[in-house]
Amino acid sequence: MCGIAGIVSKSRSGSPADLHKISKVLAHRGPDDEGFVVINGKRKLYFGDDSPRSELSLPHIPSRHISEASESFHIGLLHRRLSILDLSSAGHQPLSDVSSNYWISFNGEVYNYIELRNELEAKGHAFFSDSDTEVVLHAYMEWGEACFNRFIGMWAVAILNLQEQTLVLSRDRTGVKPLYYSSNASEFIFSSELKAIHAIRPRGMNPTVALEFLISGNAEGTEDSLFSGIKELKPSHTLSLNLETSEFRIEAYYKPSYNSEIGVFDDSVYRVKVEELKSLLQDSVALHLRSDAPLGTCLSGGIDSSALSGLISAQLGKGSKFKTFTAQSMVAAFDESSWAKEVADFNGFDWFTVKPNSEELRQDIDDLTYFQELPMISLSTYAQYRVMKLAASQGIKVLMNGQGADELFAGYPHYQLSNWKEQKWSVRKIQETLSVEGGPRSYLVKEYLKEKLYSKAKGIPGLLSELQPQVRLIDKDQLRHFMERHYSVPKLIHEGANKQLHFDYYNGPLKNLLRYEDRNSMAFSVESRVPFSDDHRISELAFGLESVYKMNGPYSKMLLRDAAKAWMPTKVYSRTDKMGFVSPNNLWMRELSGFFYEAFQRLNPLFRKGVDRKEFEKMLIPSGGVENYRSFRYISLALWMERFKM
Repeated sequence: MCGIAGIVSKSRSGSPADLHKISKVLAHRGPDDEGFVVINGKRKLYFGDDSPRSELSLPHIPSRHISEASESFHIGLLHRRLSILDLSSAGHQPLSDVSSNYWISFNGEVYNYIELRNELEAKGHAFFSDSDTEVVLHAYMEWGEACFNRFIGMWAVAILNLQEQTLVLSRDRTGVKPLYYSSNASEFIFSSELKAIHAIRPRGMNPTVALEFLISGNAEGTEDSLFSGIKELKPSHTLSLNLETSEFRIEAYYKPSYNSEIGVFDDSVYRVKVEELKSLLQDSVALHLRSDAPLGTCLSGGIDSSALSGLISAQLGKGSKFKTFTAQSMVAAFDESSWAKEVADFNGFDWFTVKPNSEELRQDIDDLTYFQELPMISLSTYAQYRVMKLAASQGIKVLMNGQGADELFAGYPHYQLSNWKEQKWSVRKIQETLSVEGGPRSYLVKEYLKEKLYSKAKGIPGLLSELQPQVRLIDKDQLRHFMERHYSVPKLIHEGANKQLHFDYYNGPLKNLLRYEDRNSMAFSVESRVPFSDDHRISELAFGLESVYKMNGPYSKMLLRDAAKAWMPTKVYSRTDKMGFVSPNNLWMRELSGFFYEAFQRLNPLFRKGVDRKEFEKMLIPSGGVENYRSFRYISLALWMERFKM
């Protein structure tokens, strides 16, 4: 896990000082080493402030400090390294082949690098390091852009091909690792983080994206980012820049599909699929445990993290003292620590906990906003932030997590709604099949009505304000302009469980969660690995199944439960509730209402002027009941605007 960036100056006037400044912004992503290569006819290599000196004599090892770079350049690449595989200086980046015709700056992990290396060696490739980065470079040299479909893992990578005068950027299938770019008449810039580009070329706020975030909660719904003029390279895509013409193309190298059939449940088929998933999970976790740095795992006590913990225990042996990390809550209704302890004890793991509170949030929220670099939809992000900090304090550099399982195996209630819509069940039939009164039934009715109302909300701010009272805080002219020109009716519930799962996994909710995960872990220089999100073999198995095999049985995620049943306590296997690292959003909003109001008042051109504290609290500070996550969006956006001087 690292930070990458680069500048292509079309006028060949790139500044090494810009590269150095970007490197400082990305330092938290890779505190172990930094490197630079700049090219303007001849290549020149430099080390940075955090680079250990090397005695190696390899084509990519620098001998001069970046402060000595005075000449302008055409192409500049930089890398911030978090050493995970091959901790020696042979893994220094940017890394080249022996001819120095190919250069790479790589962020992520390709877990099957050993198998790929064996295949490449059989084809005549020679290696000087034990890093997966060198394998990625040689895979590109052998197979071109087709290499990306061979990788099991997560990545954002830049490969410079001086023979063909191209720069190729690639991002993993689900967007575990971030990658952004900016292009104009004079230069092309890319980076792992938005704020690194913003640091050298300050940007304003994109109001269309800001309003989309306030209304839908999605800050990355399109390629345009909240920072004007900076775009996101979407997951599963490559960007190829022609260094001679400055033209670039963007293409999808991976196009995921799903089984659209409902199917008829067959127990014998189900048992076969359970065994297939069980075997695949074992192999995937074995690959994810490849590391030369200390590992640990997040543990909420839910199905996903418990299954992952059990699979790790099966690989390492019970009582291995593997370190696990849990966020506790001061509010009993949100505290899963008893479940987490059950799992830790079951596996013989060491268990570490942290219990965040609102005062700590107030102290940390500026840093949290900076590291997240985009506004957040809820305060649950802070609980995860503190877990990452706790793991780093225990010497952990690699942390496993269960993100993605809900979107693969139907862990949320709205997947049941999609199933009912697909099968065209009557309300009576649904009521007859519900095992519990109240919750699911009322949820179904509310979601059905909400979708009907949203379909009429386009261009009618008054109706939207009834559905979302918070929009009354938005400047009326701004809101009207957005509704008329940019607002698209959200499809809240898709017809068909697999269609909904596929949408959530590749197009929205999961990508947001992965962004929070990446920024929280990297804030503390921790690599987060997510087997349910970065191993396409698992997702292809899940999406290849008819939806009936995911929506059958008394509990959610039955397929995953049954595949991992032997590796988790019976008590956890039978859980029916779901939380994760949840924070008491409403309570913290109330406890910090004065602090949030002051931040809200200081600046935000999107909002109405003259909003007093009484109206602010009425609109945004929940008085109790259901957790109101929508309100925090407005406060988070105000904090973001202040932190990045918008």
